[in-house]
Amino acid sequence: MSNIVGTSRTGDFAWTGTANPHDGWESISMAWLLLVIAIVLEVAATSMLPLTQEFTRFRVSAAVLVLYGGAFFLLANAVRQIDIGVVYALWSALGTAAVVALGVLFHGERVSRVKVAGLALTVVGIVAMNFGG
Repeated sequence: MSNIVGTSRTGDFAWTGTANPHDGWESISMAWLLLVIAIVLEVAATSMLPLTQEFTRFRVSAAVLVLYGGAFFLLANAVRQIDIGVVYALWSALGTAAVVALGVLFHGERVSRVKVAGLALTVVGIVAMNFGG
């Protein structure tokens, strides 16, 4: 984590320490939990997009926007403790896999060997790019 020295809107600050002063295991565990919840919210919002009927249905559209907002809020908090590359790798890989699975289960999308192979390659590629150094 990097040190922070700079100015705020209300004045100067010179706090030098890690980016998050709560570096204990509880904070790391909470960051991972926030990431998991963020992924769930993003997948739920994405899966609900067809139900908005091009954002003409107010309640469903509002729910989608709230879910996306919550997902990005939690994602922003998770990256305070977890490297952004790791966060984004998991966000994209798990989110993609979950949305494809939900599309098959609830939206009548077809499954083929090519689609499964493509999804597997996508997930493996995203993880390899971000964990491979």
